[in-house]
Amino acid sequence: MEALNRCKGVFRAYLIDAPTRFGDQKAGLTIIRKLANTKGGVPSAKVVYYLENDGTVPIVKWLARMPRKARAKCQAYLARLQSEGHELRRPIADYLREGIHELRPSLAGMHYRILYFFHGNDG
Repeated sequence: MEALNRCKGVFRAYLIDAPTRFGDQKAGLTIIRKLANTKGGVPSAKVVYYLENDGTVPIVKWLARMPRKARAKCQAYLARLQSEGHELRRPIADYLREGIHELRPSLAGMHYRILYFFHGNDG
């Protein structure tokens, strides 16, 4: 048990000293982010779809008209949005302006864009 406690202490010191050991702040943050990601530290987002007055959901109709492989890729990107939330970055997603983001799936030279925004942890 004592050996385990010594290892934990060394690991903690490694994280604290990481920026000075590697000479820049980003290296230390990268190690801490990797640790957070392996421990489930990335908060997920609840994806809520827009509903028209007539009860239809535009993204569902749009996805239904797509080729099968493109639809699967768009659905995979939506799943990543749900699992990674605010942490999603390029090339998967990008920030446009005024709180509007876009998912950026591409397949066979065709670029698909899905616009979204966050309201708390909901996307």
